Amino acid sequence: MQAASLLSELPPIGPVRHEGDGDIDCQRLDMLVHYYSADDNSEVAERRRLEDGFFLYQEGDPTNAHGIIAGLTHAFTDVSGVKLERLRPNDLDLVLKHGDFMSAVVDEADEDPDTGEIDLRELEEGVSTVSVYSLARALNRLLARLGSRPRVVPLRGDGRREAYVSLSITDALALAKEGLLEIEGVEEVMDFGAW
Repeated sequence: MQAASLLSELPPIGPVRHEGDGDIDCQRLDMLVHYYSADDNSEVAERRRLEDGFFLYQEGDPTNAHGIIAGLTHAFTDVSGVKLERLRPNDLDLVLKHGDFMSAVVDEADEDPDTGEIDLRELEEGVSTVSVYSLARALNRLLARLGSRPRVVPLRGDGRREAYVSLSITDALALAKEGLLEIEGVEEVMDFGAW
């Protein structure tokens, strides 16, 4: 990760071999949480999160979609003020908006890949839900329209936590090649990052 301009304050430790039955993705996330919390030094923690554009979402976190957008955009000072809005009143369609630019939030979890059918429960229940992954993907499309070069990419999660960092295309591809991202392959990285 340090080769991708992340964790700059962590002393180089070289390649680490994973031993034992523990989940390597879980251990990596534990290490990242420890690094970005900076032993409860809020000033250092904030500096590290801003430098790497780090955002962590944990299952059960009471943060709503607006809070997630605020967390994902925290490091993008040139695009502060991104808002999550409904396309029309009483509509479940969501968009990210910054000035005159918009990006639709499309949640792939709503579409069944085997049948192509859309999950209509949200329409029936009148409540809209969206994944962090879909918000990050929509944010990248908005960042592309705004001309921002770094984009948000998902690090490998552990089923309970999702971590995102801000990277250049070169660094994102390097992490994908090492198997450190939730997305794999050049095409998937390019599509998710809207590069």
